[in-house]
Amino acid sequence: MEDDIEIVYSPLQQSFIKNGHILDIQIYRDEEDADWTLEVVADGGLSTIWNDEFPTDKAALEEARWAIDAEGAEAFLSDTLPRYSH
Repeated sequence: MEDDIEIVYSPLQQSFIKNGHILDIQIYRDEEDADWTLEVVADGGLSTIWNDEFPTDKAALEEARWAIDAEGAEAFLSDTLPRYSH
């Protein structure tokens, strides 16, 4: 029997509107893991997941907002645009 993985979702998750597009900022972790995963889901359904994890959910939220401001919503609507780390 496999162990069920319990996912903890951050209360800081939110929807963010940029240039008329809704971007869902999702922040979560395995209940046994201390670090948080960051994912941004665009209104078209395309998902961007960061390779790096974050020590706090606040740090993940700050990175998401920085990336959205720096790259614009359009960067999350295409899977061919480059990503830049902050």
